[in-house]
Amino acid sequence: MGFLSVCTALYDYQPQADGELEIKEGELLYILEKDSGDDWWKAKKRAAAEDDDEPVGLIPNNYVEQVSVEGRMRSSFTLLEFQHLRQFSFQAPISQWT
Repeated sequence: MGFLSVCTALYDYQPQADGELEIKEGELLYILEKDSGDDWWKAKKRAAAEDDDEPVGLIPNNYVEQVSVEGRMRSSFTLLEFQHLRQFSFQAPISQWT
């Protein structure tokens, strides 16, 4: 399932009803659906363990903010992969890319 954007939680939120997603300040969230007439977005976050399903539910949209391009990259890669990518300098001539 694709996502519309990546956000980070500004505050902790404890679900008040079925279908809502618990979020913690600083967590990365993948926004799956936005409804312009509603203050709730459907989001998912990474699973706690590799074998677990990714939690999905509604979150209050005023509890999140869209992340930077760097944040989007971090959401797509593991931390080690991201740190490895940051080692490359794309301003260097191709002959130095070894």
